[in-house]
Amino acid sequence: MIRIITVLLLTYCSSLSLFAQNIYEANDPRDTVFLEMTSDRDFTIIHKVGVAETVQSLSNLFGVSTTQIYANNGKLPSSNSIPLKKESLVRIPINNDLIIKDVNQLNEYPNAKSIFYIVKPNETLYRIAKTRLNIPLEELKLWNGMTSNNIHPKDLIRVGWFDLDYSRQKRVKQKREAYTIINEELAGVYKKQRDYTKEHKQAGAAVQASAKSTRDDYVMHRTAKIGSIVSIINPMNKHVAFAEVIGRIPLTHDKSVMLVVPSILAKKLGVRDNKFYVKMRYIK
Repeated sequence: MIRIITVLLLTYCSSLSLFAQNIYEANDPRDTVFLEMTSDRDFTIIHKVGVAETVQSLSNLFGVSTTQIYANNGKLPSSNSIPLKKESLVRIPINNDLIIKDVNQLNEYPNAKSIFYIVKPNETLYRIAKTRLNIPLEELKLWNGMTSNNIHPKDLIRVGWFDLDYSRQKRVKQKREAYTIINEELAGVYKKQRDYTKEHKQAGAAVQASAKSTRDDYVMHRTAKIGSIVSIINPMNKHVAFAEVIGRIPLTHDKSVMLVVPSILAKKLGVRDNKFYVKMRYIK
């Protein structure tokens, strides 16, 4: 498990002299993030709590569930809405790929904080670089102004940079890539209408339209605004489609049906049955 602790480097200022005075030099020491690794795969940032922060607000900030935060910490308030003690430390799990490891991205994220790792006994630079963090060994040495692989217990080694904006953008991209998007050209229209109108969520039965059609970009719904774009998700395979509402559901369908889609769209959603379960978002 990797633990990243945001703390003042007052007791470590002498160690920082080990690093070359170049573009890789740490920013203000107070903006530095520390790492501790106890596993090759699990990562945890240890966050210093700010004013009025709660488990829920940290969950929203870092994009992890409150359950994960509780699981990685001992004494926390039973309610996730109770303010945490200011300047207390809270462990928050993150993925390795949320750490910036490309110096070319630092211009895009000027507020990124340097991440340092405190070397433990019997560790090698190769294992830290390749096995744990998947960083090229020579690049890691460059970040630290090192000419050899020699390290010692309690040495500080820069292993990357951390930035909340980068982390958020990376998570959004990962979430988007996890889905198969159908009619992506309508996604932009959907987003614009969502920015100005209240969005409604619904889950239930959808059926394939009896009439054959070559179009895959329309649906019929009971209450969604005609001409608006809806989002339809097949939770079984994470296929999501965007389609225009062109009319109301015919009276021939029973009230349990919330959506009628053309058969070609159902096929793209990965559906075989005439009646199937979907989740959707729409405006009225």
